[in-house]
Amino acid sequence: MLELMARGGMRVSEVLNLKPADIDDQKLFLHDTKSGRELEVVFIPKKISRRLQDYVREKRSFRTNEFSRSLMPERGRWL
Repeated sequence: MLELMARGGMRVSEVLNLKPADIDDQKLFLHDTKSGRELEVVFIPKKISRRLQDYVREKRSFRTNEFSRSLMPERGRWL
């Protein structure tokens, strides 16, 4: 989360609202951003992209029946 904020210039709310479908290699698609735009594209370094994709893959294998809408837990459990 901190790496996405620091290297991608993202806000906390933007990171928390990321969905697996918003990730496209080194591009992240942000919807309904604070800047008022409907859609923004954030480019992240390849190293961060790999870590994020590994994280998503790990969470998908952990939850085989369904995958969370969000990438972040809420109150200790996955959404």
